[in-house]
Parts: sequence; structure tokens; C-alpha cells
Amino acid sequence: MYQLTLSTIIFVPTDYPTIQLAIVASHDNDTVIVMPGTYYENINFLGKNITVSSRFIVSENSKDIPRTIINGDSSSGSVATFSNGETSAYLIGFTITQGRGTFIPHPEINDSMRVGGGIFIRKSSPTLRNNIIKENDTWLDCNGKGGGIAIIDSSFPTFQKNSIINNSCFGGCRWIYYYGGGFWIDSTSVPLIGGSEQNGNNIYSNYAFFGKEAFRNGNGSIIDARYNYWGSCPPGSQSYIEPINQFIIFPCLTEPITSISEQIEESLHMDFSLSQNYPNPFNPKTNFRFQISDLGFVSLKIYNIFGSEIATLVNEILPAGNYEREWNAENFPSGMYFYRLESNGFSETKKLLLLK
Repeated sequence: MYQLTLSTIIFVPTDYPTIQLAIVASHDNDTVIVMPGTYYENINFLGKNITVSSRFIVSENSKDIPRTIINGDSSSGSVATFSNGETSAYLIGFTITQGRGTFIPHPEINDSMRVGGGIFIRKSSPTLRNNIIKENDTWLDCNGKGGGIAIIDSSFPTFQKNSIINNSCFGGCRWIYYYGGGFWIDSTSVPLIGGSEQNGNNIYSNYAFFGKEAFRNGNGSIIDARYNYWGSCPPGSQSYIEPINQFIIFPCLTEPITSISEQIEESLHMDFSLSQNYPNPFNPKTNFRFQISDLGFVSLKIYNIFGSEIATLVNEILPAGNYEREWNAENFPSGMYFYRLESNGFSETKKLLLLK
């Protein structure tokens, strides 16, 4: 059981309607407890050494994690930002999703880059524990880095018992600056990623051109990334963790950590699911099946490999139920495409292949 201090406890939405307003009202050592729901906002800890947690901090019920969602506003950067010297801040028990990253100057070219789709950490050392960081990306920009998490400028954060999955960093530019699907870390920063049998993370199914799961930009103090599950042990190739000599990954885990992955994912997908299209590969028609648990606005769209929307299959309010939609790609060229379902804070993206 996590121990709460005797400082002020602020409840969202009872005391404040948004997480960010609760952070603004808080002081060092305060605790913000967020009730289950979907919160469409981007939060910034504003230099405050506070704990922001879902109800999981007191319930220890893993189902509170997928039910307490911070869904980022794509126009407002990373879902959660630590950039003001936070050293004892905690983010616990959330699903962090749909972030698009923070623009910062690029050190090598006269341009900016988008980093940290889900989490952006700069000159700070917070602890992130028992979160699902999923389906964040920087794929709409030419210089994307850290689809899930970016860590820069002498930061020393700790990651324990998180699932960092299905984040991506790619795009359609002719030059390639897409690094770190799960993590992108500069040479001055040294996060602790797992490090013990009790605190390992699940880090898998992320995507980037270089460093699908993790990328270190330059050489620095070696990063302790032991006791994590990377999709396999050892990871499938060096392209998953680059450069491999900047990380200590052994011992790694051969199976996902069930307490932070299978149980959470099972409870999440009981309510929402997006099946693989069938047939796949296809020519020229294919079908999509999906399930939603509550009345809400549903979007199902097709994208090309450059991230451009090319077809909309669903864009309406639907009641709970099971659905199927067909796409006729007769007028599109052969190649890889992506389809994304969004509804009530849930989002999932899958690949499909058209072969003519």
C-alpha cells in the first residue's frame, strides 16, 4: 500500500474539475487523487514536488489504471511535462495517451523538433510508476524523437512497473530524424528504467526508424535498464535498443510482467477492441471489426505511411455494441497503410497491407 503524507489531499473532479487546475492549486508534498474518467488535457507539474495519482494509490486495484485516462490535446504538446526542476514528483496509475510531443530547438540544424509524445522530462527527476503509456506519437513532424517519452538536459527520472507500448515516431520526410519509439534520451540524462526484479517495466511494440524501443543520443553514463520485458529476451535486434552499449539490459525478462500488463490490458480490452482487418493482405476490399462499450463519438480512419488521412470509415456517435466496416481500396496503390480507432478516450492503431 502506498503511504500518503499528512499534507493536503486534493480530489479531481470533486475539488477541481481538471487535473491541471488541481496542480496549480497544490503545494509541495501535496497529493492530487484523480477519480476514474477520461480527462482531455495536457498537464504540467510546474516545478511542484507533488504526487498526482489515480485512485490506484489507495485502492491498489489495477482496473483503476485503464479507467483513469489522460488523453492529450494534439495541439498542446506532450500529455505530461516535467520541465521545471521537479525532483520529488510522482505520476502514478494513469493511462497516458494521444500525446503529440513538445517542440524544442534542434541542436544540429536550424529548425525545431517534436519530442516526447506522451511524457516530456527536462532538467527534472520525477518518478513514474504503474502507468500505461500508450499510443502517443510524434509522427506528424519531420524531426520526431521519443514517441512515448523524451528525457533531456541532465534529468534522472525513475520508471517502475509501467507498460510503455504502441508508441511511435515516424513520418514522411525525405530525410530521416525519427528516433526512439518508446524512449529518446540525450547523453546528459540517466534514467533508471526498472533496475530490479520488483520494479521492471513492459516496453514493447513501439516503433521508430532507429531505436524502436529506446534510443540514446550520444554517449553518457550507462543507463540501468535491467529486469524489463522488451518483447523478447534478448530484444530481436540491435535496432530495438540503440546504441546497445549505452544500456544495461541483462538480465531481461522473457515474459511480460502480468501484474502490470496482462491484467491491465485484459480489463482495458473487455470494454474496447479493434480487430485486425480481414483479409490481410487484401485486394481491393477489406473489413474492420470493433467493439465499444459506451455511447460516444467514434472515429475510424485510414492513413498512408506519411501520416496523411486518406479515408474515413466512421465519424459519428454510436451506441455500445459490435460493428463492422468495409474499405474498398480500388483507387489506392499497393503498400502499407494504418488504421486508427478512437472512442471515449480509447485509441488503437494497426497496420494493413494492400497487394495488387
